[in-house]
Amino acid sequence: MADQDSDRWVFEVLAPDIRRKIRDRPRDKSLQWTDLVSDSLRELSHPERDVGRPHIERALRQIPFHPAMKRGIQRLHDPTADTTIVILSNANTFFIHTILEHQDLLDCFDTIITNHAAFSDPVHPNRLVLHRRVGPTDPPHNCLVGCELNMCKGQELERYIDAKRQSGTTFDSVVYIGDGSNDFCAVLRLRPQDVVLCRRFRGLERNIAEERARGSASRIQCTVEYWSGAWEVEEKFKAYTNKTSVVN
Repeated sequence: MADQDSDRWVFEVLAPDIRRKIRDRPRDKSLQWTDLVSDSLRELSHPERDVGRPHIERALRQIPFHPAMKRGIQRLHDPTADTTIVILSNANTFFIHTILEHQDLLDCFDTIITNHAAFSDPVHPNRLVLHRRVGPTDPPHNCLVGCELNMCKGQELERYIDAKRQSGTTFDSVVYIGDGSNDFCAVLRLRPQDVVLCRRFRGLERNIAEERARGSASRIQCTVEYWSGAWEVEEKFKAYTNKTSVVN
């Protein structure tokens, strides 16, 4: 939703040296992304930096958030739209809640599925403690598509839809908005009546192109639409206001 990646944005604003370390990390993926952000938040909380909760909150409130995206979300949340909006994110609860509260959008979402983060360390009160959604000691999700260890977005999406179905709510279609390679698994779970809104020039676009190159062997069943700017998303949202679940 925001115009910048919140994980990177916080360090760009508060500690560019840590942001550089994140950028220059080894490419062998020896450190899982959520664990890397957690370690970076620990470094950010060092007493010499004098950075605490108010500084992180201020940085998150400054993150660029396009007015068209905000209007589009508000439109979907209108009671006449008959639409359910869900967040499925590899960020964390504190970042997401802070951004949405500042934009007055928190009540628009039925559920937020993400990693947990809170200022919960009594010894280091300035440290934002971040935990994987699927922790190191939890049973692994065993995704075969390539999701990171902290979360399989495909499984999370299916669990949410199944839970809704068991409570008596079904969706005519799902509109999934994504940009990263970690969204690809969820896209493969979408049905022919569903739609993915894929952001241009990001990892998900490459994944979709590679999958479609397989021709008849492609596992993609849903409709694929592309966007670059938030104003395009707002245009598309106008068409998805009838018994639709929108997942970002």
